[in-house]
Amino acid sequence: IMFKQQPMKMASAEALCETETGASFSILTIGGPDAFAEQCGDVTHLIEVPYVTSFLATHTFDATLQGVDDLNAQYKEEFGETATNIHGEEVEVDYRPNLFVTYWSFRLMMGLAAFSGILALWALWVTRGKGENARTTGSKAFQWFAVLAIPMPFLANSAGWVFTEIGRQPWVVHPNPDDPTVRLMTLQGVSAHPSWMVLASLVAFTLVYGVLAVIWFRMMQKAALKGAPLPQRDPETEELDTPTLSFDY
Repeated sequence: IMFKQQPMKMASAEALCETETGASFSILTIGGPDAFAEQCGDVTHLIEVPYVTSFLATHTFDATLQGVDDLNAQYKEEFGETATNIHGEEVEVDYRPNLFVTYWSFRLMMGLAAFSGILALWALWVTRGKGENARTTGSKAFQWFAVLAIPMPFLANSAGWVFTEIGRQPWVVHPNPDDPTVRLMTLQGVSAHPSWMVLASLVAFTLVYGVLAVIWFRMMQKAALKGAPLPQRDPETEELDTPTLSFDY
């Protein structure tokens, strides 16, 4: 759906500068912030997986995907090379988002999310077995990894949010594929409030969420130090030949 509705975001996520058939998925691309933002063609793809981006976008390996530069030229022709901001000034518009931020926030989102998947697979392995063969783990490595993985979904969510917002620029509301008149640029949707008011609200939100973050951390720390509850045996059935649960929750 991202490819159909926001092709520029898809191309930016892959630093796909030129239109390409059977587009590869970039695992590692290098280039300084200026190279990404201003000179798209100067980026260098070091590690790629052939055809994967085309498959992810269209479910076919030989699909043609438009590049950043071609899309930028198309949007300038369709929506104009200039736009009027909230102050009534006519300014030049570049329809390319910041490729450096878009490219790496996308990969950071996926990399951080992988922690949860790895933890789940590792947990399945260390608790494998049934009945008397069921087990828990005393592995210090697993325990440390489990603690390390706690904040990863939140960090992945934040990276994904950065990717979503930066990759959509210069739009607040991206043009609707069915009705291109439904659109709003960031320069037209910026608040006219004075900077001190915006700063004050940002500081207030930061303080509130900072306090909530401290409370969350202390609660998680308390629960982790307490440990998981151990299964309780009924004294009346203690002598019965029944298996003991490995763990419960």
